[in-house]
This record gives sequence, structure tokens and C-alpha cells, in this order.
Amino acid sequence: MVTRHLEFHDSELTAVDQASRAVTVQFNGNVLQWEYEGASGAQGTGWAQRVRIHFEKARVAALPQLPARVSDGEIVAEGSTLNNIVPLPYKCRGVIALHLTTTSGGTLSVLVESIIVTAEGDPTFVETLTDDLTRAHIRVVPYDPSWPEKFDQERDTLERLVGKWVAGGIEHVGSTAVPGLCASP
Repeated sequence: MVTRHLEFHDSELTAVDQASRAVTVQFNGNVLQWEYEGASGAQGTGWAQRVRIHFEKARVAALPQLPARVSDGEIVAEGSTLNNIVPLPYKCRGVIALHLTTTSGGTLSVLVESIIVTAEGDPTFVETLTDDLTRAHIRVVPYDPSWPEKFDQERDTLERLVGKWVAGGIEHVGSTAVPGLCASP
């Protein structure tokens, strides 16, 4: 299995196009790729590739001078945060905010209701990642309507095993508990 992610850090913000309430942000992206090889682990590589983030119903709150090298960034989607790493492709709806900080101290802040992140064109190999980077894989996925049922099954099992010691019940909390929210299960 292969997974790919945009890493905001070290990516170059090249353009911000605004038309009505749609905004498109373009990057010369730093793309991380992991190839999983069963129980033996993962091999990570770094790539340079164009990446486009498209927003619908967007409001740009701050805009840096372009082009700009990004030092840090995050996407916050209704309580769940993608800190510096975004899966490729990525799509989410809801209350979403993009915050980028550039190496010169500038910021890009966009508030949106819909986001689509895609890689474009052919990637160029840059480097093989070290082991400490390949172990830090976080996966954010679209909402799965089966999560409440899976929680009910887990709760039933936990109540059978430890229920008499639990005060106040066992509750479903976190990103998978919010219907429609992208989450990291």
C-alpha cells in the first residue's frame, strides 16, 4: 500500500486565485510518500510536486506576499486538526480553516465550507526519509456511517468486562463521534 501527503513545511506557496467565493491555492509542494510492506514497516520518500487546494464558499482573512516558502501550516475541520501534513488526495466539507505561516512571517488564512487537495503533474524524487519520519503516519479519512455501530459494539464489550467499575457510563467522544466530520480513527 502507498500513501502520499502534502507537507506544508518547506513547500512554496506560488499563487492564490480568488473568484467570487471560490479560492484556489497553488504550491510547489513537498510531498511525502510511504510504501508499506506488511509487518516489516514502511519506506518513506520525499518528492517535489505541484499541489492545488481548492475551496468553495471561502473567505480569505490574510494573504502573504507571493511566492513564499511555508514554515508551518494546518487545516482545522470542525475540531480535527491536520498539523503540517495533509493526505493526497483530501476532500472534506464542513466548517474548515486553513492557516499557513511563511518563513518571512507572513500568513495565509482561509475560512471555507469545502476543501479539495490534489497533486498535479509528475512528481520529482528528492530524498529517502529517515526511520523517525516514516513512523509518524496519521491518517484522516472521510466520515464513515458505520462508526456509531462500531462504538456500540465496543461499548457492549467494555461494559461486560469492566462495566461494574465504570462510573457515569462509556461515551463515544473524539472526531469519529461527530456525524459528517473527517476523522483519524
